[in-house]
Amino acid sequence: MTDRRDWKSRSVAQPEPGYFRYRMVRNGPFVPARICHEDGLWWAMIEGRAKEKASDPAAAPKVYPIWHGAEMISERQYWADMAKRGLPNALPANKPIDLTNLPPLF
Repeated sequence: MTDRRDWKSRSVAQPEPGYFRYRMVRNGPFVPARICHEDGLWWAMIEGRAKEKASDPAAAPKVYPIWHGAEMISERQYWADMAKRGLPNALPANKPIDLTNLPPLF
């Protein structure tokens, strides 16, 4: 978990490249996401899969939803989350978590 004292304020209007934890659906699991900007092109990556690139961040799919609705994390946490998503028991990212169907912890 990120310490709130480390958070920096973000401009709502202009996204910045970085690493994030993002929910694809309401009450779904957090998935690793990135906003990338290189050579004048913007794009988002969710669970390691790149979305379409565009010269305007508003035209690049998922850039603004990630920027406005995700939690910023460190690059190290991003790669740790990517490793966890590759495990066979990882929850599907596009479905809400149903706590009644989860296996017991012990």
